[in-house]
Amino acid sequence: MAKSILIGIIASFALLVLNLTGFCYLRMRYLSNQELFERAIAHEAYRIGDYLPADTPKSYLASHPNCCSMPDFQPSNASLDVLLGNKILYVRVVYQRLQAEIDKYPREKFYEAFVETTPCGKTFHAIGMSRETPD
Repeated sequence: MAKSILIGIIASFALLVLNLTGFCYLRMRYLSNQELFERAIAHEAYRIGDYLPADTPKSYLASHPNCCSMPDFQPSNASLDVLLGNKILYVRVVYQRLQAEIDKYPREKFYEAFVETTPCGKTFHAIGMSRETPD
């Protein structure tokens, strides 16, 4: 009986630690940054000015290797959310705005989006701002 309780405690602790580190239980592994970048690009694709109809998130990332990053600052996740596996990560995507938007605001040719993403790659929404340069 005590052995079963100890195993349960150890298993619960392991699950908690994995939740805190951003482990994806659905895939039973950590997603790579590239996979998270592709999910964020897919989320923003309709707003990306140079995203061609034939593009995929993978091809866009290949032709724009510096468009995405994992920012040092990440959202503070509520303890209950982390315990339940609802950890949120920001993925930064910088891209050229649509030409119609550039025509309205010529100085703001780029957009910097912070896409909220789960460790399994599900995206929610993005916040961001217009920029003059992609840097």
